[in-house]
Amino acid sequence: MNKKKVNQRANGFMIMDVVIGMVVLLIGVMGIAGVYMQSSRSSLMVDNRRAANNWAQARMEYLKSDLNWRTGVTTGEIILDPENDAPPRATFTRETKVVAHPATLSSLPSKRSNGDDGTGAVKDAALLEAVNNRLIDVQVTVSWKEKDISQSVSLETLIDQK
Repeated sequence: MNKKKVNQRANGFMIMDVVIGMVVLLIGVMGIAGVYMQSSRSSLMVDNRRAANNWAQARMEYLKSDLNWRTGVTTGEIILDPENDAPPRATFTRETKVVAHPATLSSLPSKRSNGDDGTGAVKDAALLEAVNNRLIDVQVTVSWKEKDISQSVSLETLIDQK
């Protein structure tokens, strides 16, 4: 009978092989967990910003459709929110402010060219003044706190006064 020497090392794993494999696996799992946690935080931040934008847009649409608030509005006046319009999150607050009355447009969006006779600029200035006297500049700001850091979203538009 021929007896062959059996290599003991070939029969299984050494404890160091197992430990090294577990360390590599642990590092991989921790990396994936870190990416998951970061994406969860980013998702919450994006969701808060989306909710704030939607709430500010809803207020802006309300102001565009309701004519009652426009009479007698003055510069810097804050318009109170309707009581039935609850915030989307407990930490959200909304402020609606009339920034300027009349509006302060500095130019008209026009594709037509002024005439060579020099009267076009005078007509544009008179039209610009009339437009500014009719428009109200309104700003809606939604603020909230995220990990003790103040965040805000502001929307601004010009609304016809009449």
